[in-house]
Amino acid sequence: MTAPLVSICFSTFNHVHFLRQSIPSILAQTETDWELLIWDDGCDDDTCSYVESLADPRVHILHGTRSHGDPLVLNRAYF
Repeated sequence: MTAPLVSICFSTFNHVHFLRQSIPSILAQTETDWELLIWDDGCDDDTCSYVESLADPRVHILHGTRSHGDPLVLNRAYF
């Protein structure tokens, strides 16, 4: 299996309303060779259930500790 051409990374803390706007836009792109990594920064809203409901194998949710807005948290998304 080859790595996707594009990796899109989000870090989120209780912003499911933004994800409900942005993820459909990503899914609608004509380029299909991508992965979406969403770093759950300790969310306690509906973020995780929303992302898991998408059932798209290119969309991944990663669970982390509550760093709440630390921009370096996205460095942990690359494995």
